[in-house]
Amino acid sequence: WVMQSYFGSISKTYEESAALEGCNRFQVLWHIYLPMARPGIMATAILSFLIAWDEFFLSLIFTSTLQAKTISVAIAEFSGKHYVDYAMIATGGIIASIPPILITLFFQKYIVMGMTSGGIKE
Repeated sequence: WVMQSYFGSISKTYEESAALEGCNRFQVLWHIYLPMARPGIMATAILSFLIAWDEFFLSLIFTSTLQAKTISVAIAEFSGKHYVDYAMIATGGIIASIPPILITLFFQKYIVMGMTSGGIKE
């Protein structure tokens, strides 16, 4: 639904102009729409990654071996029945938050452009 509003904001005159120049529908998609939709695609990909990074419940259910566990499940295992290792939980939380923070900082331009330009109609 994010990309639908983004593609809906792109004017149809680009497609008509490309068709007059002899482009078929695939060429219009590849050379016109995809480059114009790059910020929206990047924002959707980044937000999907950030949501998947924080998925706890599914990874808790479907992982059984130590090598397959995600970082959120490993952090949850630091709290036992009679003892909670708060230092390890805090350290794991800081380490787990580094990749999303770095991705957000590096791709902030695409996130802002992708989320704001889809709502503007010409």
